[in-house]
Amino acid sequence: MLSESARTEIAAGVRPVSAKKDRAFEQMIWHITNGWNRGGNVATAVGALAGLIVGCIVIVGCVWGAGVGAAIGAVVGINNGDPRAGQAILNWINTP
Repeated sequence: MLSESARTEIAAGVRPVSAKKDRAFEQMIWHITNGWNRGGNVATAVGALAGLIVGCIVIVGCVWGAGVGAAIGAVVGINNGDPRAGQAILNWINTP
């Protein structure tokens, strides 16, 4: 039985998150963490170092280069560590 406050929220258009969305979120977090632990952290460090060097040489900025390099390194490292991480993110986004 729903409480009075829950009925009021549902009537106002507030919908609880579906169980499917929760499962998709949990799977996404698991795959990202798995990829991070299997090499994503090292790839992030390598990407940050490479971005720092390239950023300083190209005069874009050392800090900006390091940030972009770290982001690219994290994405590549996590996807190499767990190839299903990218699909898990898309599944979570597309789950109603």
